[in-house]
Amino acid sequence: MTVGEPDRLARRSTTGSASGQARTGRTRARIAAATREARLRLQDVPDERRGSARRVGVGADVPEGDPAELVAAGGAARSVPAAVKEAASWSWRLLLIAAAIYLVVRLLTEVPIVTVPFVIALLLTVVLGPVQRLLRDRLRVPHSLAAFLALLAGIVVIGAIIWFVVFFTFGFVLIAALYAATASMVSRQEDVGSVTAPVMVLVMIPYFLVILFNDNALVLAIMSYVPFSAPVGMPMRMFLGTAEWWEPLLSLAILLVTTWGVVVLGSRIYSNSLLRMGGRVKIKEALSRRSAA
Repeated sequence: MTVGEPDRLARRSTTGSASGQARTGRTRARIAAATREARLRLQDVPDERRGSARRVGVGADVPEGDPAELVAAGGAARSVPAAVKEAASWSWRLLLIAAAIYLVVRLLTEVPIVTVPFVIALLLTVVLGPVQRLLRDRLRVPHSLAAFLALLAGIVVIGAIIWFVVFFTFGFVLIAALYAATASMVSRQEDVGSVTAPVMVLVMIPYFLVILFNDNALVLAIMSYVPFSAPVGMPMRMFLGTAEWWEPLLSLAILLVTTWGVVVLGSRIYSNSLLRMGGRVKIKEALSRRSAA
């Protein structure tokens, strides 16, 4: 190596580093300019497009297509939860139902009391009209007599329906008290079916008796006074017209007394058996006045 060669190498190294720094500076300047231009463009793009543009990462494929489709795609990514949509869809329906109920209540409060009997009479006319025409046209019954018979039949049917509702209500309370009392005597769910089977039999027997002995007046008369079958037997006898006027009252009184006694005993069994764990509770222990500790 000659004497001047180290100086030439030093100058060449200095020149190379200076040119590299210049290229780095120009690259940074171009990157800064591109960044400023991208920011200016994003300021003019809607929010949906801007959000989708932020989600496009380095090396990812930029979606192509109609801007409206891109906006819809960006909105779908931030979709509302299904529960919120369902609640929103039902909210306006509930509002309509509430408005309809409010209008009906206001209408009933504003309508004079005379209008209610008129509406009932109109409904009875619509329901009993076919019966009256059947009696007049097919059976050749006079017009006035056919109207009277149709009205009488409507009163009987409506009365039987009302009696059925009354008997069914107290019969349901009776069966429900029996179910609650018997089911509380066991602590395991697997044993519930065995202890409630007799109650299920009491529920099903009246329906089988009606099917098998619907033409036997004696069986129906006995059923109408037995509390567990009275809700089925007595309304049927009233519908057939074979019950006297006092029989439904007597049957209902027996049903009420039986229901009251079953509810009292069922509440005692329920309170004495509910907190017991392990095997079945004996009937004697369930009916005792002293509750289990």
